[in-house]
Amino acid sequence: MKIFILSTFSIILAALLASSVDADQAYQDERNKIIQEENKLRLGYDMKLEGDEKKADEIFLKHKQEELNGESNLPSMHYYRAKTSLQKSKVYQLIKKMPKGASLNIHPPGAVSSEWLVKNIASETNLRKCKDKELLTFREKSDVCKSGSMVVSNSEDKNKWFNMYTPQPELTFNSSGAAFGQLCDMFDRVDDALNYLPIFKAHYKQFLEELYKDNVMYTEVRVKFSELYDGTNKKYSFDDVVKEIENVVKEFKAKHPDFIGLKIIYAILRNEKAEEIRKNFEIYKDLRSKFPNTIIGLDFVGWEDKGAPLKNFTNEFLSAKQDGSKFFLHAGETNQLGSTDLNLVDALVLETTRIGHGYALAKHPVLMKMAKDKKIPVELCPVSNQINGFVADLRNHPGSILMSENVPIVLGNDSPGFMAMDGLSPDYYYTIMSLAPYQEGLKTLKKLVWNTIEYAQLNEEEKKKAQDLLKEKWNVFIKEVLKQEQFGWTDANLVDALLLNTTRIGHGYALVKHPFLMKKVKEKNIAVELCPVPNQIKGFIRDLRNHPGSVLMLENAPIVSGNDSPGFMNIDGLSPNYYYAIMSLAPYQHGLKTLKRLVWNTIKYAQLTGEEKKNAEILLKKKWNVFIKEILKDG
Repeated sequence: MKIFILSTFSIILAALLASSVDADQAYQDERNKIIQEENKLRLGYDMKLEGDEKKADEIFLKHKQEELNGESNLPSMHYYRAKTSLQKSKVYQLIKKMPKGASLNIHPPGAVSSEWLVKNIASETNLRKCKDKELLTFREKSDVCKSGSMVVSNSEDKNKWFNMYTPQPELTFNSSGAAFGQLCDMFDRVDDALNYLPIFKAHYKQFLEELYKDNVMYTEVRVKFSELYDGTNKKYSFDDVVKEIENVVKEFKAKHPDFIGLKIIYAILRNEKAEEIRKNFEIYKDLRSKFPNTIIGLDFVGWEDKGAPLKNFTNEFLSAKQDGSKFFLHAGETNQLGSTDLNLVDALVLETTRIGHGYALAKHPVLMKMAKDKKIPVELCPVSNQINGFVADLRNHPGSILMSENVPIVLGNDSPGFMAMDGLSPDYYYTIMSLAPYQEGLKTLKKLVWNTIEYAQLNEEEKKKAQDLLKEKWNVFIKEVLKQEQFGWTDANLVDALLLNTTRIGHGYALVKHPFLMKKVKEKNIAVELCPVPNQIKGFIRDLRNHPGSVLMLENAPIVSGNDSPGFMNIDGLSPNYYYAIMSLAPYQHGLKTLKRLVWNTIKYAQLTGEEKKNAEILLKKKWNVFIKEILKDG
């Protein structure tokens, strides 16, 4: 009898263990399936690594993950604070050696190193500056100096004229206005001096030298056309501007046959008067007809928040489009949801060839899908965005969302000279270390580099030459990596939370980087307990306008507002979270409708019985009506 009982117990125990093993296996299978689905959506998923590339990727990832797990954590630091330490980074040193294809978002006046500008412009004995403002010129008499000019003193600190670097960026640039203001001042300051013909030619030559040193083989530059002049005060036409640039490029290519070339995007300043802007459209058309192989299209440049929106010149754009023009429009270079980021709507309706910056695109899911479906790449400039005050920690840059959705991306560096950037290397470093997942390496970098040629305005013959050359240079780079002998999985907890059928998700800060999971959250109606102020206090984010919760709100994901540990964090109840939700995360035009939804959600997703919920809703409605009357009383 005892033997029978023991045998039966053993059978039952074995069955239970088998059932437990089956359940665990099913769980793991489902978990792996979700992760695979996530990975399929990411930028670079379709890029193949073969042979030595796979070995090199293992080495690269080893260095990457060691740096991410290290104490200093450079990817979380502002570029200016990390700048010196980056020289010791193995990842950064490899990226400096990496071929970078093309540079597609760059402004030549701000592209050459400040050291060169100080040595070759500021040190010239015939350099003058206006008496009433700090504008530089080589003319004794100039329209830019209304009150006359004077010779520049040797005692002046000239480096600050061309260099935004500061050891304390968070203090110097405490708003995007402070940074943008300084950047615009630099462009204005150097403009007339760069139009001096000898300097103009030397500057473009140096620009190409610095690109080439950074392993860039081709560039498309935004050029704001101004008349050139020489030592006799002779003035040169805009045709001459194009010819001089073409001559410099021709000479450079003769010395460097592996440099593909340079093409020009005609840049119109959006802060000019309307009459001047319309005049520029006509000048552009004339130049394009004369130099169709060099002038490839048109852009609006300048401080987007303070300049004219694209919609003000729809007729002019449509007229240019009818003539076969292409557009490369700066749009959404803002961290505000309002009139400025609606330039993205106009850019896409006008069928722009590429989008400059597109910082706000991730907050517009319909536009983001349009860009993806139409294969319109975003010229992402993360380090420039950081320096200009849009985001303090690049791990919170919205480009990570674009990458997770496989929106076409090319990397640019905007004004690397003025911004004291080491070419394109900082942007590639922060993109792979701060924006990309923990486990992504050379596959993602290769995709980003190949995209620069894919989306460059090259004819078929030029593109084939560029691709063949890039492949050669990439293989040399892989051999260099082989000489070298955690998107950590913390946020993969989101996968497990969903598989375990969680009722709500606490915080969910990383959810927006997982579009597949975000879709499942919406489908299953799982509320996210959003805690923006605690996230800020814990150091995840500095400027709450960049909080990923804004994307959840725009995607209409279920959200309730929480405040985590308000006592310990010295938070004034839930009020700060509601304040920042409506002022920083919500669109400019949203008000009580959004707040009401957030408040009502707290009852909807609370674990109340049917009767309890009904009583709570009745009571909340009464209190809401009192609140509305209070607002009306205050006027």
